[in-house]
Amino acid sequence: MNFINRLAFAAAAIICMSATVGCQKQEEFLKRNTKSLDFSYVASSETFTVRATGDWYISDAPGTNAWTGVYDWVSVDKQSGTGDGITYEYVTVSCAQNTAEERTATIYLQGSGQSDVAITITQANGIFEFTTFGNGQAFEVSSALHVGVASEASILIPYLKALGTETYNIKVTMDGGEGLSPVDDDFSITAAGDGNIEVPLDGTPTTQGAVTFTVTATPAGDASGETVELGNYTTIVRSGSDDEPLVSQDFNKLPWGGDCIAGVAGVWPVDRTVANITSLDVPTETCVVGENGLGSGVTSTIRSSNAALFNLLGMTGWTGYTNYMRPGYIQLGTASLNTLGQPGSLISPEFNIPAGVTDMLLTVKLATWTAHHDKVEVGITPKHDGVYTKKNEDNYNSRYAKADCRVYADVSDITYNTWIEYSFVLPCEGLSSPKSVYITIPEECWNADGTVNAGRIYVDDIKLVY
Repeated sequence: MNFINRLAFAAAAIICMSATVGCQKQEEFLKRNTKSLDFSYVASSETFTVRATGDWYISDAPGTNAWTGVYDWVSVDKQSGTGDGITYEYVTVSCAQNTAEERTATIYLQGSGQSDVAITITQANGIFEFTTFGNGQAFEVSSALHVGVASEASILIPYLKALGTETYNIKVTMDGGEGLSPVDDDFSITAAGDGNIEVPLDGTPTTQGAVTFTVTATPAGDASGETVELGNYTTIVRSGSDDEPLVSQDFNKLPWGGDCIAGVAGVWPVDRTVANITSLDVPTETCVVGENGLGSGVTSTIRSSNAALFNLLGMTGWTGYTNYMRPGYIQLGTASLNTLGQPGSLISPEFNIPAGVTDMLLTVKLATWTAHHDKVEVGITPKHDGVYTKKNEDNYNSRYAKADCRVYADVSDITYNTWIEYSFVLPCEGLSSPKSVYITIPEECWNADGTVNAGRIYVDDIKLVY
C-alpha cells in the first residue's frame, strides 16, 4: 500500500469512528446539589439546583410527577423543567412560619431516567418560649436602683419565637426594695421574633440593701396556657456611687500571655526571668494561645519576687494563688493536675464597709476553658495571701474557715471561651472592717477525695459596689 492509499485509509477510519461516537445515545441523568434543606422557624426560602438531560418534575409524594399539596407549609417556585445536561436550573423552596414542634417533609425529583430522588426538608421548632440570659437568669433588672432616686429600671424578660400577638400577665413580688411598686399587669408583644418583655419598676427606693424579685407570666385574654414560674433574681438598692466602688479591677495593665478567649497568640518578654523585668516596655516575642504571660503565677510569684513589676501590672494589694497572666484578664486554676495542692484564687485589697450598709453587689465577668470546674465561689474574707491548706491535713486552716460569707455561680453550661457577666449579693451587716473580696474554685469542684481536678476559669472586670 503506497503512502496515498495509507493516508486515505486512515482518514476513512477516523470518519468511521466519529460517526460511531456521534450515533451513541447520551446517558440520562438527573442530579441535585443537596440531599437536605434546613429552615429556621420563621417564614423563609432556600434554593437548590437541578441538572438533567431532559424533562424533570418535582413532586411532594413518591411515584408521581404531580405536586399534590400534601404539605400545606411547603411550596416551590417551579414544578418542572427541561434540562440540556449542562445548565443548572434553580428551584426555590419556601416554608411558612412554624408555630409548633420541629417538622419535616420530603420532596422528590422525577424524570430523565430517574425516579424518587429525595430532598428532605426540616424546619425548626417554632413554639414561643421564655429563655434565659447567658448567666442562666430568666430575667434581670435593666439598671441600678439607688436610695432616694426615682427608679428608671425595668425587669427584662427574654423570649424566643414570638408571633407578635402574645399578651402575658406579668406579676412581680418583692422581698425588700421598700419604696418600689410591685407589678401585676398585662404586657403585649407587638413584633415577631426574639426580644424582651420590659416591665417598668416604678417608685423610689428608701432602704439600702438586697431586694429579691419573683416573677410569673400567665397568658392573658383568651389565650390558654399555664403560668410560667420565672424564678428569682436578687440585686441591691445602692447608697453609694457607682463611680466610687469599694473594689475595682479590669486587668487592663496585664500585657502578656496567649489569649485563650480570643483564641489568638500573644506576646511575652524575651527574657522571662521575673527579677530582671523593670518595665512593661521590654522586647517581646510571640507566645501561643495557652502560654502564661511569664510562665508563672501572677499574685503568688511576681508579687513575692518583683514587687515593682507587680505594681506596674496594676495588681497592688491583690493576693491569691495559682493564677496566671493573660492579656487584659487573669486565669484561675491550671490546665493540668495541680501538684501544688492549691486552687486558683484571687483576693482583693482591703476595703472598709461603709456605715449603714447591709449588702454589697459584686459584678464580675467569667469565662471557662474547654475543661473547667462547674462552679465559681466568691465571698468576703479577712485579708490573707490566698494559700490554701488542704482539708485532709492536720493543720487545716483554709480560707473557708476565714470566709465571712460565700456564694456561688453555676458555670457548668455556659459556652466556653465566652465572657458572661455575673452579679452576686454579698451580705455584710455586722461585719467588722477591713475586709477583702475573693474569687476561687470551690473545694468540692477542685478537690475530689484528695485528687486535684484540672480546669481553668478566666476572670475580668471585677467591681464591688454598695
